[in-house]
Amino acid sequence: MIILLLLPLPTTCLVYREPAGAYGRLEGSGGRPGEVDQLGDLDVYRFGPSSNTKWLIFGHDIYGVDSGRTKEVCATINEELGVTVILPDFFRGVDFTNWTGPPPPTWDTLETDWEDKLVPYLLDGGAEDVAVVGTCYGSYLGIHFSSTAWELMKGGIYFHPSHPGLMTMAGEDEAAIYATISSPQAFMDTPDSAASVRDGGLASDIIETTFFEEFESPCDHGFFNRGDLADPAVAECVQRGLTYLKDFVTQYVINT
Repeated sequence: MIILLLLPLPTTCLVYREPAGAYGRLEGSGGRPGEVDQLGDLDVYRFGPSSNTKWLIFGHDIYGVDSGRTKEVCATINEELGVTVILPDFFRGVDFTNWTGPPPPTWDTLETDWEDKLVPYLLDGGAEDVAVVGTCYGSYLGIHFSSTAWELMKGGIYFHPSHPGLMTMAGEDEAAIYATISSPQAFMDTPDSAASVRDGGLASDIIETTFFEEFESPCDHGFFNRGDLADPAVAECVQRGLTYLKDFVTQYVINT
């Protein structure tokens, strides 16, 4: 869960904080960097062909597109499943983890990226089936993308989801947003995750098809793309999470 402190700062009164015990910044682990498609001022890292019927959008975490193993996961999904994976830089290279600046972008500004840039881009690329995966802040992106009721959006899966706190910060109604989602949604919860994204919580009460998986410490917030793979327990969680992701994409994007 995102912790928001109300502090008398000159630029904003809302300060972003990662939850206690979260894995910190991990520089990108290398691997295939992807092709870069320029959509106005939005850089989109693409892993796979520019023309495909099957697409996956990766919603990055609070550390941005170069966070940990994010690009490595994108490349792996493309190589193993054949879907085209895109990783848009919604932060435009800005670091929103300096704790003293403005909070990360909210749907008020991101909606333009979605409607005016990404949807036309996907349609031009021949998309017929699209899903979204998000880590941390990326769940906020994915839930909103799913809530647009776009007929090509087939589902979303989120690791250590942070959208409940971010929606509170933005003054959004979490329940009302869930009520607009018709595609399957999967929540890969860590110890900090809000009750609303756990089995029996708000999401499962409102969204017709939901899936939940619990990851326990040391598989804490950020483990999927930033956790220490030298720890066998964390490595097992990452592999289990990757299996869930591949199964989800196979069922809802490939086998539709």
